[in-house]
Amino acid sequence: MHPDYKDVGKITTRTIEECSELIKALCKAERFGWFTWHPDDVTKTFNIEKTYQELLDVKETVQELLEYLIRIKLKQTWALCKSCRKSVPTNWEKCPYCRKEKA
Repeated sequence: MHPDYKDVGKITTRTIEECSELIKALCKAERFGWFTWHPDDVTKTFNIEKTYQELLDVKETVQELLEYLIRIKLKQTWALCKSCRKSVPTNWEKCPYCRKEKA
């Protein structure tokens, strides 16, 4: 990930983008081999190294996404659904697990 763009856009969008870059790197390595490189690559970086770098980028953005989701979850008020006994946000009309109306 280029440092200039590390914080550009929403974390969800950045995670999707990094995952797609990892998928692309994995596909190229699987198709052309781990220890080959693109003919136009002046640095002649092996596919395994590019895949490894993309994997590190995904790891970093997934960690950011987890932290973001935890912050959202902590801001939410939770209660147990009276039907299925699972934890549900109090401002939801229906339980997402059993689909029953809040009692």
